[in-house]
Amino acid sequence: MAEVRWPNGWRMEFVVPGNQIGQVVDVVAAKDIRIDPASIGFSTVVHPGPDGPLIDWEFTWRTNFWTPAMEDKIHLTRTGGSCGFAGITLQDAPEAGIKAVVEYKVIAGEPCFEHRLIWLDQVCHPGCRCRFVVESGLGGGRDVVTEDQTPSIVFKVCPSSN
Repeated sequence: MAEVRWPNGWRMEFVVPGNQIGQVVDVVAAKDIRIDPASIGFSTVVHPGPDGPLIDWEFTWRTNFWTPAMEDKIHLTRTGGSCGFAGITLQDAPEAGIKAVVEYKVIAGEPCFEHRLIWLDQVCHPGCRCRFVVESGLGGGRDVVTEDQTPSIVFKVCPSSN
């Protein structure tokens, strides 16, 4: 039996085949990744665009285990109004204006990994209402926090360029 102790204090145990004892073993999957539902947040940043204000959508959450930013996903579903989409999945794609970052932090004395997924330069749609699902993972270990545990997004009004 092999044991890995990760920087966040999490311990992973796994069986090492006899022919790999004394060898470097690649650890390819974490099985106990958890998203803290209380850490999930959404915010916006408004900035000038060529044809009027644009909005960056920023989603944040924390996990107990490091997962690669490219594995983070936000699944958005329109629940009312016009949003420019009915449903869309956001994942790290800098060429498409979506960037994801994972940072190691210690919050209230507890180590964790803070995830941020930012959807850049979006046009505001007044009356847009949507819900979202958060997903993080590594290999076969994944966690998903469903819409009933995340805040609703509502754009009642949009900023003007005046």
